[in-house]
Amino acid sequence: MDQRIVEILMYVIGEIQSRRIKVEEIEGISDELVQRGFSQREVATAIAVFAERLNGDSRRTV
Repeated sequence: MDQRIVEILMYVIGEIQSRRIKVEEIEGISDELVQRGFSQREVATAIAVFAERLNGDSRRTV
């Protein structure tokens, strides 16, 4: 996985852990990530990876 995608994922996870955002609000920080220097494509890819992993984990626990 691309290092920049991993950086975005780490940022998103940190925001969730600090309770600044909820999982449902992840897409709302796209503008903030772009302002931090990430491209729209990198942000969209990271959000898709996060959602895919989240959904995959949900299916395993049901």
